[in-house]
Amino acid sequence: MNTIAGQAIKAAMNQDWEHAIHLNTTLVEKDPNNIDTLNRLGNAYIEIGKYTLALETYKKVLTLDKYNAIAQRNIQRISFLRRHKKTRKNTKEALRNQTSKAAVFLEEPGKTRVVPAVRLADPHILLQVSPSDPVLLVRKSRRLSVILDDGTYLGALPDDVSSLLLLLMKGGNTYESFVKEVRQNSLQIFIRETHRSKQFGNQPSFVSNIPQHYVSFMRGTPQVTESDDEDEGVERNASTEDDQLE
Repeated sequence: MNTIAGQAIKAAMNQDWEHAIHLNTTLVEKDPNNIDTLNRLGNAYIEIGKYTLALETYKKVLTLDKYNAIAQRNIQRISFLRRHKKTRKNTKEALRNQTSKAAVFLEEPGKTRVVPAVRLADPHILLQVSPSDPVLLVRKSRRLSVILDDGTYLGALPDDVSSLLLLLMKGGNTYESFVKEVRQNSLQIFIRETHRSKQFGNQPSFVSNIPQHYVSFMRGTPQVTESDDEDEGVERNASTEDDQLE
């Protein structure tokens, strides 16, 4: 990544937001109407709590592309962050934690789990989301896709986790999920059980060291075998297209 744009992307990957702002500002001065640069700049402003500058940046994007999904989503995100802004201003760290990330990622035995997503979207899409962003788990064929509320595809849950959650959700369980960690080529999803149906009683959604074919032995659920899974072995791009929402 020797270009300035490449350096700006690398700075975002390393969460070096001040440097990312400097690099993207330099690019904007050379090309004021570059939407990708403006979106990166807006995100960097959000990460350091400069919401007014972020909002101005995203509004400029919308003057260039009024249907730009990234700008629209992040304007909503800014509104959310402002509503939940902490009153404490003691330290810079307090400012950066205005979304109460610690509370979002509070782990509960049997009720929460961090899952690495697979069949990921392109890096430039992944780098537009941030830790604590809420995501939706939507069924696509025999697996669960991870999407944003505007339909943007991020990835999918691994087949074993998808099978487990699909059975639990069919039985009445409900879940919420958030971006836990995002990098150029990786995405971690934090999943929390929000309701457990009577069908599963005291049976936890997630167990440490889940044995192979754990789903097959769950009380009151049909057996799932490898033959039920879709054929794998396709190339990455083909898999990603298969997971896109129609």
